[in-house]
Amino acid sequence: MCEFLSWIEYKEEIIYITAADLETSKGKKLLKDVGWEDIKGHGAIRKFFTIPDGKGTNKECTDFSTPTNFPKEIVRDIKKGLFIGFGTPSGILIDPIDKAYRTQKNTLYKAYRAQKDTLYKAYEAQIDPIDKAYRTQKNTLYKAYRAQKDTLYKAYEAQKDTLYKAYEAQIDPIDKAYRTQKNTIDKAYRALIDTYWNLVKIKKNRVKAWQ
Repeated sequence: MCEFLSWIEYKEEIIYITAADLETSKGKKLLKDVGWEDIKGHGAIRKFFTIPDGKGTNKECTDFSTPTNFPKEIVRDIKKGLFIGFGTPSGILIDPIDKAYRTQKNTLYKAYRAQKDTLYKAYEAQIDPIDKAYRTQKNTLYKAYRAQKDTLYKAYEAQKDTLYKAYEAQIDPIDKAYRTQKNTIDKAYRALIDTYWNLVKIKKNRVKAWQ
């Protein structure tokens, strides 16, 4: 898996994805398709900018201790905070601000995980009995069908569809409520990640090498 920060050198250009690219309709669709982990990789860059496989040179660097490790275009956009959502690398912010940010992030991440775990357990607790009841009824129906296969095939199909529709009717609102709550928790956590790049944009917050 590619790491942050990745770019491709192609036709004498430095090509990479920024948060601004993800605000476009094409970028939003790509992010939905590949997710945050893969959006930072070379595959996503090639897909977004339509770079054929085998063309250009894949590059990446995870050492942010000095801007000399990166092309000047990327250094410029790092200082502008244009990589919101991609990661929170060490080496850019001055030590007190970096430590304060990471302490807050770690505390909130634990709370975030606890909320997600609690939410999923509650979701499962609602789903499990419905799912078990559905499978029990389906198995009973299938056994009866097998016993009288030829005469009851049509009746079996009709009852099976009705049973599944009833099952879906019970599951759907629970599933939607779970996803709505999960999205709310996810957005709150992502907002915390985004504050890192707001700090980076302020020149006095960066270490001397990144001034």
